[in-house]
Amino acid sequence: MGAKIEARVWHRFPAPTEAIYKAWLDPASVRVWMGEALRSLGLSGDIQRIEIDPRIGGRFFFSDLRNHSRH
Repeated sequence: MGAKIEARVWHRFPAPTEAIYKAWLDPASVRVWMGEALRSLGLSGDIQRIEIDPRIGGRFFFSDLRNHSRH
């Protein structure tokens, strides 16, 4: 097995810190922006499952079911 890979990304959002955390940590907010992202790509889809463990070292799982054809 290979070594563990760690990636870090930095981006400044033009929004209050609280709004950014809510967008990523609140399942209802995630459902909204994931749906918008699918539609912006011309994809129809249904958000199936969102699981978020916001602790340091936690994990997340976002799942969607997409129609394979583009509109």
